[in-house]
Amino acid sequence: MIDKIKTLFRSTFTVWFYRIYWSIQLSLARNAIDVLGLARELVRYELRRCDEKLSIPGDVHDDDLVVSIAAAELLEQELGDSLKEAADGLRSRIDDLAVLGRRSMDVSLAVAEYYLIWRIYYLVSKQEDKAAQAFEKARSFASAIDGLTPSDLGKVKRTIRKRLSALHSKISDRYGFKLDLNMSDIAGLLGVWSVFFLISGFIYVSTLLGALGVDASVFLGVGDYVSASIDQIKYAGFATAWGAFIYLAGAFHGSRKSVEQVRRERKSQESRYSLTFLLVLSMLGLGAYLYLENRLLFWSHAKVTGILLSMFLADWLGDRAFKNSLQAVAFLTAVFTFFVHMLTAVGDNVYRIQTGIWKPSMQSSIAYEGESVAKLARAEILLGAGSVLFLLDRERHKVIVIPRDRVTRVEVEWKSK
Repeated sequence: MIDKIKTLFRSTFTVWFYRIYWSIQLSLARNAIDVLGLARELVRYELRRCDEKLSIPGDVHDDDLVVSIAAAELLEQELGDSLKEAADGLRSRIDDLAVLGRRSMDVSLAVAEYYLIWRIYYLVSKQEDKAAQAFEKARSFASAIDGLTPSDLGKVKRTIRKRLSALHSKISDRYGFKLDLNMSDIAGLLGVWSVFFLISGFIYVSTLLGALGVDASVFLGVGDYVSASIDQIKYAGFATAWGAFIYLAGAFHGSRKSVEQVRRERKSQESRYSLTFLLVLSMLGLGAYLYLENRLLFWSHAKVTGILLSMFLADWLGDRAFKNSLQAVAFLTAVFTFFVHMLTAVGDNVYRIQTGIWKPSMQSSIAYEGESVAKLARAEILLGAGSVLFLLDRERHKVIVIPRDRVTRVEVEWKSK
């Protein structure tokens, strides 16, 4: 009885041992097949690097065919019927690329690694003769190359992926966007900035004073608005810089995508717009809550939400209404950002004034000419615009307009550490 139990135990243990062993071997074989696919792709990329006229995969159909056929012939793979037909019309280009590939040490090393991975596959599948042949093939392309073991597969896989990423970046740079500033580009950028600069004073002053019940046009001329723009230069500068960044980032990123990649991304735009719509709804919902519960935080939230929304809206309009969508998106983003940034700043200041928490940009005391204005000693400077100062008298809830030439002395409290 005991002998039967021992025999049963040994047979059961043996069965489970071989199951685990062959499961491991099968997993290694599958992993080797996966790495073989990466190795073939690496050979194709190395061939692309040999010819400066070739772009990234998916960009030019004939280039893809030439590279695929040249790589298949170099790796001694069987061509399908469609590739055989294509090879007839592209034979001269295929042969030229094959010659470049055989001269390239990088291509030779990639092919050698390909056969070394085949050797691993044959070793784990117990095909010793084919493993030896694969190793000889590898040595024919790189005589000093060492053999790989199944435990090296993970490291080889990571290395090939890094090399593919580096090669893709290097090849895409051939036709990618390069910044080439000339005087017309600089003039265009300065023109956008100048427009924002000139209108920033008018928009800021008239909106802020209008919210407080003052018609700025009664007291100010064109020169006064231009002078006021100097104080608001940050809005024009930020909007112009942000628009330029969107243009450069879009040009750099978009020009490094293949035609096929762009086509695939367009198909997924609907899902992206749905996610964007949900994001905007959630941010608008949070904005409505902050408007009711915490108006001070609302304006900061409104600025961030408005800038993000302006990017999405500019992208949507640029693709549908303009021929040169990239430049249109950059310009629209700058315009929307300018108005969002400025109007939220005005709204924040108006709210602070109305709730009594507003603070002037500097603590100062001002002496005025004439007895009639002596009582304005406690009034604080709200803003200056050309020849006019607008003062805020919080005690009487009034905005007071004083010509600058009536000011005789200004004392500013400097900030100590």
